[in-house]
Parts: sequence; structure tokens; C-alpha cells
Amino acid sequence: FDGKIFSIGGFNNGTQTPTDEMYEFNLKNFSWSSGAVFPKKIFYNRLGVHDWNTLYSAGGSDETNTLLNNVYFLEKGSNTWQEATPLPGDGRADGSFAILNKRAVYIGGFTNSFDFPVQVDSVFVGVIDPTNPANITWETRSNFPGGPRARLRAFQWGQNTLMVVGGATGQDFSVLFNDVWLYNVLEDQWTQLGNFPLNICAYYGGTERLTDNIWSAVITGGVKTGPLISDLTYAMYDTLATVTSVETIDNSVPENFILSQNYPNPFNPSTTIEFAIPEQSFVRLEVFNTLGEKTATLVSEELNTGSYKYDWEAANLPSGVYLYRLQTAAFSTSKKMILLR
Repeated sequence: FDGKIFSIGGFNNGTQTPTDEMYEFNLKNFSWSSGAVFPKKIFYNRLGVHDWNTLYSAGGSDETNTLLNNVYFLEKGSNTWQEATPLPGDGRADGSFAILNKRAVYIGGFTNSFDFPVQVDSVFVGVIDPTNPANITWETRSNFPGGPRARLRAFQWGQNTLMVVGGATGQDFSVLFNDVWLYNVLEDQWTQLGNFPLNICAYYGGTERLTDNIWSAVITGGVKTGPLISDLTYAMYDTLATVTSVETIDNSVPENFILSQNYPNPFNPSTTIEFAIPEQSFVRLEVFNTLGEKTATLVSEELNTGSYKYDWEAANLPSGVYLYRLQTAAFSTSKKMILLR
């Protein structure tokens, strides 16, 4: 799906009935084309792309104004939408939805009904099965600290983090916000970044990694206090931690679970950690200081049998002894390493 923008559902021609039509805009030749018909006539659903080859739609409201918790997916090259594991709980619409490192995240939105919306602050995170895109294991996370709201968006901001901007609450969505939050999906931690220049909701935008550690965010349009339609576009840039991820180094089947000594050791500021798993497992690779406090989650995902490595950069940590722990349902072990500046 690289290089395409998707539009699914919504209203057209001034009618009050939603459509099930899908359209694709190709950024390479600046042309529109029709896509796979959606299973429902829908609006206020949210889209996300997984691994550049699977498009997901979450929540929304159908033509009877019934709120949905349905999740659908469309694989690259297919012309048929399929149903995936639904969102937990009641139907919801107009929240923020993003997919980050095999995790689908749905934040906020409203429940109850389209005519009498009740904004919520719930956060759901679902791990997408790497062998079956229909299977999503959802869990409820800590609530959004900004409080109940809808008409907000979430964008990737660094390796394991989402940026959430603004939004609205109230019966007529007239109470707008300008706060910006960062959500670490692995750690389930929220951090307030600062304020956006406007109180805003229902905007469009996105983020882009320009280099290994320089990211940009762009927010355009939307509704501002008034209510008034905004014709402004804002951009910001920041230097973040270098993006790294777990890499496969051997697909053969190891005889045992193995956690190797990191190298180099001592290190400054980066080191490599290798491990092997003899069976498909949900793997957590975490770093702790000598007080037992967790300082980093490097891996937290389902991995196939094989050998892996992770290049870790401890850019913001002080010198000292650290423990790194490999843990699965069947195995757990730790080793020491030294950060020497």
C-alpha cells in the first residue's frame, strides 16, 4: 500500500446516508481509482496500515446510526474485506486508530449512539497475529490522561510511541483541546509533550521519519474554536532516539533458549544483544538498573523460531551496571552489562 491514500465510507453528494465505497489516491501518478467495496455503509471509522500490506478499519457508525466495534482488514492484492477480532466492549466511533510495530491501538472516541454521543477515554491495544491477520489479541490499557474525547488522531512518533493531538468533547463536540500527548505502547506510559497552537479536532495529518532519528509531524485543516474551519497547516520537527528493531539472523531451529552476552561490553553508547528461541513465543527483552527498575523494553512481540539480535542505544542513561532479561512463557534468564561513558 506504499504511496497510496485511502478513503472509505462517509457521505457524498450532500446525502445523509453513508456509502460503502472505497477510493484510492495514488501519489505516484496523482490519480484516483475505486477499490474494494466495504462490508457496511459506514462513517466515522478509522484506518491503519500494518506492514505496508494489510489495511485495517476499526469502529464507526453504520447507516442506521448504530455504533460498531467491528474490525475489518483488506490484504494487498485482494478485492475482499474480511472480518478480524472486534474491539472490546461496546461499539465506538471517531476515536484515533493507529498500527505500530504489530500493535493496533484505538484511543478515545464516543459510544452510546450517534445522536447522543458519550465521549470516552479508553485505550485498547491489540497484538496482530503474524500468521493470521484476522486474529488480534486485544487488551485494555490505562486510560487516556487527557480525559474523554473524540475527533482526535494518533500518529507514530519514534520507535514505540504514538503522538495524540487535540480532540473534542461535549454533546455537540464544542469543547476543543490543544494538548499533545505521547503514548509509549510497549510501556503503557503517557507523557504530555506541550500544546498545539490551536484548540482543534477533526483534522488531518501524519508523521514521517526523515532520517534515523529526525521526525516530522504535519497537521492540516480541522475544526477550531468557534466552531470554524481551519485553513492552516502546522509542522514540527524533533530529534528522537535512533530507530532500531529486532532482526532475524538465523531461521534454523535452535535446540534451546539462548541469551548471549552483549557485545561490546562495556559499551558506550550502543551494544548488540543476541538470543535464540526454539519455538514460536511471545518474547520480552527488557533492561533493568541495579535497583530493579525497568529502564527499557527492547522487544515485546510474538516471534517465530530462530535466532535474533537487537542493537540497543543507551543514549539517555547514566554509566553503571544494567541487567537485561529475556522472558517467554517457558523461559527466563538475565545477564549483566556495563555502560561506561
